[in-house]
Amino acid sequence: MCILDDLEGIGREQFFYHYSRSKLPIRKIAARKAKNAKTEPHIEIGAENYLRACIPRNVRGFCYSREKYLFLCTSCQSKELGKGYLHHRFIVGYIQKESCKGMGNRCAVFGKTYMVPFDKKLRYERLGFKAIRPMQRFNDKQTAKLLKLIHSHRNIRESCIREMIRQEAIATKNGMKIPIDGECLQDECMLRNKCLRRALE
Repeated sequence: MCILDDLEGIGREQFFYHYSRSKLPIRKIAARKAKNAKTEPHIEIGAENYLRACIPRNVRGFCYSREKYLFLCTSCQSKELGKGYLHHRFIVGYIQKESCKGMGNRCAVFGKTYMVPFDKKLRYERLGFKAIRPMQRFNDKQTAKLLKLIHSHRNIRESCIREMIRQEAIATKNGMKIPIDGECLQDECMLRNKCLRRALE
């Protein structure tokens, strides 16, 4: 049973692959082999593990815990951002748990989603975190510190979605596969009325 009551100000990380052609922290949207590209985190509706399983055990554990924040993290692959960013791991936002839903072989979490640009203050080395697997949990003090640093930036979720749409168009033109094309539930999506992609396309 997903725990939604009496949530604590703690959280855990959830890793995703960054798209190297963007300076913004967007998921890997295109690949020659579709299995290497992802549709999670699905920030369009503020969800993780909605269209495809991505570290499902971690998300299930989050859903069944009293943790409030699923912190999104990635390793920056942008050569354009350069030294101090390239190949370093960053916290780039969070999903604040509001609901969960069983999706067959996985659980999906939904909630308020806040995204920020790559920031050296949110680099793992600066935070004193280690880039390890499995996904680590953060205590109340660590969570409070992360939230303070994240909220020092405006929420760029909409900018990230616009960037994904732009990069997808370029990749499609170059003959690359875009997983969202085959995985989007369109009119069958239970959150289609809240989908920012629909509003921005």
